Amino acid sequence: MKLIKWSILSFFLMAVSCSFVEKQPFKIEKRMEENELTLLLKQDVEKSQGLTLAEFEPQEIKHEGEDTFVYFFFTKDNQLHEGLSYLTFKDNAWNIIRTETARSLLDMEITNFQMGGETAGDTKRTYYVMAGYCNNDKINEIKLTDFKNDLFVFKLNTDKRTFIQVNMNSTVGLKEIQGLDAAGKVIYRRGY
Repeated sequence: MKLIKWSILSFFLMAVSCSFVEKQPFKIEKRMEENELTLLLKQDVEKSQGLTLAEFEPQEIKHEGEDTFVYFFFTKDNQLHEGLSYLTFKDNAWNIIRTETARSLLDMEITNFQMGGETAGDTKRTYYVMAGYCNNDKINEIKLTDFKNDLFVFKLNTDKRTFIQVNMNSTVGLKEIQGLDAAGKVIYRRGY
């Protein structure tokens, strides 16, 4: 009798524990896709820089149709570097079209990395990317103004200190960058 009770109890526990499993394949596939992209970019930077990177961290990933733009950090010679990459995802494979890197200027309150060009897809479009990092903890908001006088606003917090703006069908670069404090006062301004 005791054996029958334990068997019934075991069966019930297995049935209950198995019935509440919920699959979320989209999130898993997306994460795998971004892990693949990170590994590919890391290998590309290692090859172009002639080194093995202990640290490589994508900060911002922006998808524009089949075009993807990534702003990332890596360490070389104990100095922080930043970079931008333009990739396409076609036929279930990532293709790196262009990567630019430079040593990060940490004495700047807001770094600014820009890259422009033409897409590699069947329909050619121009693009212009502006990305950067805010080193000043008092800055809570960044405003970018391009040479068409379009304004782009980015909210920052303790966990998010980076930004990326991708302008498709544009070759217009950054005219001015502003950093605002919590009260909305401009405490940093740089023009180009």
